[in-house]
Amino acid sequence: MHRSIRAFFLISSAALLLGGSIPGPARAASGEAAIGAVLDISGSAGAYGDGQKNGLQLGQDYVNKNGRVHIAFDIEDAASQKAQAVNLFQSFTTGGKVGAIVGPTLSSEAFAADPIAVSAGMPVLGISNTANGVTAMGPCVFRNSLTEAAVVPHALKAVIARYKVKTAAIIYGNDDAFTKTDYEVAKSALDAQHIKIVSTQTFSKGDVDFQAQLTSIKAANPDLVFVGALAVEAGHIVADAHTLGIKANIVGGNGLNSPQVYSLSGGAAEGVVVGAAWAIGAQTPGNLDFVQAYRVRFLKDPDQFAAQAFAAAQIMENVLSAAKSFSPSDVCSAMKTMKPVNTVLGTFSFTSNRDASGDGVVLTVHNGKFVGF
Repeated sequence: MHRSIRAFFLISSAALLLGGSIPGPARAASGEAAIGAVLDISGSAGAYGDGQKNGLQLGQDYVNKNGRVHIAFDIEDAASQKAQAVNLFQSFTTGGKVGAIVGPTLSSEAFAADPIAVSAGMPVLGISNTANGVTAMGPCVFRNSLTEAAVVPHALKAVIARYKVKTAAIIYGNDDAFTKTDYEVAKSALDAQHIKIVSTQTFSKGDVDFQAQLTSIKAANPDLVFVGALAVEAGHIVADAHTLGIKANIVGGNGLNSPQVYSLSGGAAEGVVVGAAWAIGAQTPGNLDFVQAYRVRFLKDPDQFAAQAFAAAQIMENVLSAAKSFSPSDVCSAMKTMKPVNTVLGTFSFTSNRDASGDGVVLTVHNGKFVGF
């Protein structure tokens, strides 16, 4: 990172990034807190995990420069494998190595791995788990990622209103917790808007050819197609829809909010609308400085998943500075009583159910970038 930019960010933005004022000495716990992080840095979900890794590293650096406590994220790669996520959670919950775990990347991994943390009394902060039921797994399972129920209805309502939508089709993965939640939320939102669903199609994770399902959708001639998919499958779906000449408006949730959807679609994702939790140009505290610092360090734009990871460092700095100790039980107690904190996602707080509080934003792809819809 260029020294001038780094220095500007550290000095001018410390107050915004760490809760409103440059913090003084720790009120309770002090020293360095070890936090495990289980991310899909490689594999099919690497489109999300790589940005998460970058966001955590950037967040750790700034917290350790300006914060009341020091944080050391032990970042491990689950490689988009559920079994590997489980193994890493087992490792982090034994031996008293860490006070909390961030991750895993996918909701399906969370449903397999989080119960291990729950049994061990280890707090978990999900930074991209948006399926229904994640935080219900245990009293110390939290997330800073807005659920599909918080972002998908907003996106559908915006598209329906702008384009006078009367009919819709849904294509979703029926073997993944996240994509099945997408279907449930989208169907409920469409029903609530009195939109007729003229075709429902399914696929499996790892599929690369969607022309059969999309041919059926094209024959139904919907005004809107909702895609419940992760980035890799979504890219192929959007590309196939373009090849088949489907003109319907394409809408998705958090899974489509990745630059990889655009690249995998060969540019066919232009005009796709997504429900999201963060926008690159948002005027939230410290966000524009975060974006600039990320660009300088990683030579690319951050995405929502990087921003949520950076916000996790901001959240944990506030939690750990208030905790009696860095033990899992004290960290969990501090998370339960955490006051609202300024983050790049906005003023953040947990709901009584340990979910992220707030409403989503609606974005569309324009010239390969996510912009306001």
